[in-house]
Amino acid sequence: MDVVVTIVLVAAIVVAIGSLVFIIAMPGVGERFTEFYILGLEGTADCYPAEFVMHGGSVVMVRYSCADGVIWEVKEGVGRVTLGIVNHEQERTNYRVEVWIDDSQVRALVLDEPGHLELDSVSISLDNNEEWKHEIGFVPREPSSEAQKVEFLLYKGDNVEPYLSLHLWVDVESS
Repeated sequence: MDVVVTIVLVAAIVVAIGSLVFIIAMPGVGERFTEFYILGLEGTADCYPAEFVMHGGSVVMVRYSCADGVIWEVKEGVGRVTLGIVNHEQERTNYRVEVWIDDSQVRALVLDEPGHLELDSVSISLDNNEEWKHEIGFVPREPSSEAQKVEFLLYKGDNVEPYLSLHLWVDVESS
């Protein structure tokens, strides 16, 4: 009887050690996800473009609204936000960003690149845990009496449907 108990105990210890070695050598894959975010004028989650003033078909001023009630007026022809993407997909992943205003695609301006790249879509390839963060500009096409929805669509890989989306509401008026 003692021999049987000893054999069972030795087998249990061998299985336990083998399981521990397997768990350490082959860690489970963590959660797979992508962070996608918008930051405002000062690089925080505040002070987003809220109102565009157009004259003769061009934007002449952008008003940014902040949570503390402060309104920034910037005399330039584009609204600015900082877009960020962080890859936690556990593998190198290709992304594409498009900017849409009221169901029409508009050109995205990558403002912090030399010469301000103007693109229909921005293509990004990130390794696991790598981050992409750039200032993006956008321009509404025309004034409207209703607020316009500005969407930032993130596509993963070759998918035709957006993986993630973010949006802002802006007013666009004539001067």
